[in-house]
Amino acid sequence: MQTTETLLFGTNEHGKPTFTTSGCWRRRDTYRNNAGQTYIESRFAAGLRDDSGVFFGTYDAHCSCCYLNFSHTIDSHNQAVRA
Repeated sequence: MQTTETLLFGTNEHGKPTFTTSGCWRRRDTYRNNAGQTYIESRFAAGLRDDSGVFFGTYDAHCSCCYLNFSHTIDSHNQAVRA
């Protein structure tokens, strides 16, 4: 996913969360599908120290990322559900 957001905090380093002008934490990760193809994917993260895995759990309407079908981390999901 190409983005034109400006980084406010972080380095946009692969696997490290960064804070963007849109007001959210994003993390670039490598994704491998069942066919063995790999590509870079940007997903929502909970914060600077979020190194949790990708959330593949059950849909929860309290999580905006689940509701909008956005890729997000486990910590991001748990933070949204607790709020």
